[in-house]
Amino acid sequence: MEKIDKVLENYKNGYNCAQAVFCAFCEELDLSEDVAYKVSESFGKGMAGLGQTCGAVSGLFMIIGYNNSDPKKIGSTKMSTYDIVKEYGEKFKNMNNSLDCPTLKREARKSCISCMEDATTLAIEYFNSI
Repeated sequence: MEKIDKVLENYKNGYNCAQAVFCAFCEELDLSEDVAYKVSESFGKGMAGLGQTCGAVSGLFMIIGYNNSDPKKIGSTKMSTYDIVKEYGEKFKNMNNSLDCPTLKREARKSCISCMEDATTLAIEYFNSI
């Protein structure tokens, strides 16, 4: 199954946008889907509806952080993770004019599905680049 199909299936099955994206990459991250589901739950709907970063983008950022971070080297991967997240955040913003959930929906007229597709495309690009 292609990743975007997996993300959309997750969403159809009740996952929020952050969960749908993050959980679709559990195999690549060698991560339990139960843990990924729990960790990402509060990031849906623009950080639980607080009007913040899009949940699909948050899922993308969690993928990057989980993959790039190395707890055996505390602090040593932080700056590279920030740089990669910034790079992919800018890519998403260039595609959609915003990272902000309410702005994406209201001004850019983007659907959650469209944002999840874009975040998934960028996650695939990220994995292909490493």
